[in-house]
Amino acid sequence: MKKAISLMLITTLTLLATMSFSLPASAFAAENASDKDVAKEGAYVEDEVLVVFDDTPSKKEVRAVTEEVDAKSAEEIETPEKETPYVLTLDEDQSVEDAVEELEKESSVAYAQPNFLYGLEDDKSADIAAKASPRAIDDTNLWNLNKINAKEAWELIDEVVKAGGQTPREKVTVAVLDTGVNLKHPDLQTALKKKNCVNVVGEDDPMNYLSLEKTPKNNGDEGGHGTKVSGIIAATSGNGIGVAGVASGKHNDLVELAVIDVYARYNTSKDRLATSADIIKGINYACETAGAKVINMSLGHHPGDPESNSAMLPGGKPGTDSLLEQTIHTAVNDKKVTIVCSAGNKKSTVAWLPSDFDDCISVISTTNYSDAFSLCKAKNSNYGWKKDISAPGESVSTTFPSGGYTNNSSTGTSMAAPVVSGVAAMLYYLKPSITPQEVRQILTSTATDLYTDGDDIYTRYGNVNALAAVSKVLGRSVPSPGALATPASVKASSSGYDRIKVSWNRVSGASGYQIHRATSASGTFKPVATVSGNGTTSYTNTGLKTNTTYYYKVKAFGTLSNKKAYSPLSGAKSAKPTPAVPQSLNLYHTTYKGIKLKWKKVSGASGYGIYRATSKNGKYTYVKRIKNGSTLTYTNSGLKANKNYYYKVRAYRTVSGKRIYGSYSSVKQLKTTPAKTYISLKKNKKQRKAIVTWKRVSTVSGYVVYRATSKNGKYKKVATKKSSSRRSFTSKRLKKGKNYYYKARAYKTYRGKRIYGPYSDIKKCRF
Repeated sequence: MKKAISLMLITTLTLLATMSFSLPASAFAAENASDKDVAKEGAYVEDEVLVVFDDTPSKKEVRAVTEEVDAKSAEEIETPEKETPYVLTLDEDQSVEDAVEELEKESSVAYAQPNFLYGLEDDKSADIAAKASPRAIDDTNLWNLNKINAKEAWELIDEVVKAGGQTPREKVTVAVLDTGVNLKHPDLQTALKKKNCVNVVGEDDPMNYLSLEKTPKNNGDEGGHGTKVSGIIAATSGNGIGVAGVASGKHNDLVELAVIDVYARYNTSKDRLATSADIIKGINYACETAGAKVINMSLGHHPGDPESNSAMLPGGKPGTDSLLEQTIHTAVNDKKVTIVCSAGNKKSTVAWLPSDFDDCISVISTTNYSDAFSLCKAKNSNYGWKKDISAPGESVSTTFPSGGYTNNSSTGTSMAAPVVSGVAAMLYYLKPSITPQEVRQILTSTATDLYTDGDDIYTRYGNVNALAAVSKVLGRSVPSPGALATPASVKASSSGYDRIKVSWNRVSGASGYQIHRATSASGTFKPVATVSGNGTTSYTNTGLKTNTTYYYKVKAFGTLSNKKAYSPLSGAKSAKPTPAVPQSLNLYHTTYKGIKLKWKKVSGASGYGIYRATSKNGKYTYVKRIKNGSTLTYTNSGLKANKNYYYKVRAYRTVSGKRIYGSYSSVKQLKTTPAKTYISLKKNKKQRKAIVTWKRVSTVSGYVVYRATSKNGKYKKVATKKSSSRRSFTSKRLKKGKNYYYKARAYKTYRGKRIYGPYSDIKKCRF
């Protein structure tokens, strides 16, 4: 639950006098605000204060407080609550801060506060040439409708009404507090209740507010923002032009709109402002005259220090609008009206009013995502724990104030809030007695979960889901998006003394996988890891206990019908962490009766076991235990000459005094012969001689030198040297312009037979 914001204290207001406020930081539109071209203005009206009395004041009490601050006039404000606040217009020599201080000394005054300013700065990039859409199109095929299953919700509502043999029920009134609306827009004619579309600014008679028909520009929407918001809620569906609203329904019989202009005050021709008092008038009109069940406010301001972007004023006191907060509280809790607000477009967790008030449903903007597990929040949208739910709001199509359509160019939380308002209206249509608290609970509990599982700071409970919300209010099961295929061919195998590798086959449509683990086949499997990417089909679980059995299951996840979808868990596979398999085992000749083994170190190994056989598939004998995990060689001597030997190695780790062995390495084979000979070659160009020399090979009888005229040609024996002889050979009378290649090998005469070692590397010369 949001933390309640306390009433503004007088000490805070006194400190306001020392601050310099500017509109770009303190009053912003909820639609894609940018800071350029915004006129400098205070965070509140500079010559007005709002005063709230403890009880309904007499004329004498009103006159007394007016005279106390030398106010030029006092205007009564109608609110949905019992108390009647007044707007006092101050003399130009009187400051708001001083007036508030004086007013709160009066015994009849409950509190006083500035008349705060709320701004909207429309996204001018969206004001492209808007033209009427061609005929014969599916005006309901909009990404924002598809993301929230709006059309499926309409079908369900239609089914319920028809099944009951009912005529269409009474339309639900949605009040849009904004800049007005184009009363002649062709796509809004079935939804607008024109007699309740009024301008409340500057009018003190709630029964006789100025009709929007008197507004000269855009047929009732001089500010240009309210028509966009209205179209998202209730543009006519199925007429083959333009767009369709979230709550238009299959037969355009779900909602009607009362659009209330609270923005006629402005400081330039482009930048409109609304005051606390005028917004309160709009709320009161919506509740008392229009009979609204839902109020949409795509507006806001940041109640903090414009320099630090903090939500606190000097002295640590929140700059809250107490009167507006109380008015909203009364409308929601006494008048049973759901109030939906945009979360703001500062792309941060900055405080935003009125959306952050406890009684408002604050809406974050989301993108046309393809992966529900990605960060679906729109780039510029505010977010945080003070917000409540998300809705599509980036690059949407809606009605344009001049009569056409924005064609996928309207962006911001201003466009997201009316989506939620439209779904809330559907709930009231089906259950008129529903409370705002029940509406909030249904909307959040049925929202399409996005990004991380469950409630998160970026999208809160996720995108509003019209079908799921309507299903729940009707007592029906909430539709499931379906399931992915179960991962197949799951395997688990040791990948080291403290790790197990789990692998599986790719699942079509998956965007990632969850790995679940238990310590017994019938135990509780809990998620231990999530891997992203359809092509990632393995995971190595580290930090495990050696020789302990672990069981694994795998679940795929992905996006089906814009929603998170999962597969069933796979069957369980088990493995024990044991030392890894020694890699890169190689064998080398040492003598004609010895072989040297060499391998790479195994992490965590306490030692190694060496095994030998005289045939690849024969019986392997344990020949040596290496007791140091860092010792990576072993020389096996005393073997039979000219005989094949096969070796394999495995690592072990000592745990509680017991050796835990890993798997064997691959088998390597070598025949016992003299070691390899290493030769060098020098040439005497003048005498055309090639001199071959070589290093001594242990325990051999002699050496043989070979020559060829091509590298892969036939080599002929050109010299045989005993081991006691000089280890060199000179090849004479070589021909100019011809290539010569040399190699040599050692031999051992054993039992009357020569045993040859491997050939040396080949050396080349040319004259």
